[in-house]
Amino acid sequence: MKIPAINFEELNFITILIRCLMAMILGGLIGFERGLNNQPAGMRTYILVSVTSAMVMMTNQFVAKFYPGVDPSRMGAQVVSGIGFLGAGMILITNRDKVKGLTTAAGLWSSACLGLAVGIGFYEVALVVAIILIITLVYLQKVKHRLKDRSPYEQFILQTQDIDSFNQAIAFINDSLITINKIRPCSTHKSDQAYLIELEFPLEVNVEKFISEFNQLKGSQLLFEDGPSK
Repeated sequence: MKIPAINFEELNFITILIRCLMAMILGGLIGFERGLNNQPAGMRTYILVSVTSAMVMMTNQFVAKFYPGVDPSRMGAQVVSGIGFLGAGMILITNRDKVKGLTTAAGLWSSACLGLAVGIGFYEVALVVAIILIITLVYLQKVKHRLKDRSPYEQFILQTQDIDSFNQAIAFINDSLITINKIRPCSTHKSDQAYLIELEFPLEVNVEKFISEFNQLKGSQLLFEDGPSK
């Protein structure tokens, strides 16, 4: 018995099943990485976004075939713009004026676009883009951490009691031959006299020792922005 060839560009039960499963796998892989990093949107969210986006594009293909007078591009365009509202819910501003969740929001948007590509049958580009996204999320994060560990830059929260203690703190930093790259008020911090400060350390300076000596100053305290440095 000869098995009939399958046209993967046509809509039938087999191609619908393949597209939905492919969208689920590709979206799920990206969501799995986000879930491992304790992000608010994990595997289930990404699968929902990717599969339903694929459904929208298959619906577009159906509409274009049976209702030629209707513009089939509108539904896909609404997915691309509408996913922004979901992504906006992932973006947070922490109490240290840091923005978090941008990668997760971008990942959701990317997952929706993957679903659109799979849904219309553009399998090749969906696979290539999915591989690039996974490499970016998994491996570039490790490279970033390695570069950060070697970086001479550190960000701190500087707390002072008054202007005199602030001036004393700045003088101590300068006397230690440490460069102040930037400093600005940290308005959301509990302390009224709190500043976000970035310091550049010479290679011969021991950061931990410097922090210990600095915190012996009266009326000033220097804290690692993200907790103790590893």
